[in-house]
Amino acid sequence: MPPRKLKQLDVLAIKRRIWNGETREEIAQDFTVGLMQICLIGAGYRWPEIAWPDGSIGALSESRKIQIRQARARAKKHLRAAVRKELRSSD
Repeated sequence: MPPRKLKQLDVLAIKRRIWNGETREEIAQDFTVGLMQICLIGAGYRWPEIAWPDGSIGALSESRKIQIRQARARAKKHLRAAVRKELRSSD
């Protein structure tokens, strides 16, 4: 399927999903666009006039990027702990 042209509502949804910490790969696949297009939106090079959920415009802020990375790290840690617990209980 060829890539499609994004509309303003698509970009709003993409920015919300980036903001919420979804991976750019998942977003690109769901919108049938290239990964680079999603990265350019996140970096503020494409559609910079469309606001992020906090009302800011341009690139995703560094503080939000840090928050997303920390949330992903916590989620991975919890997942690993749950897997270890499950493995121990199955022994």
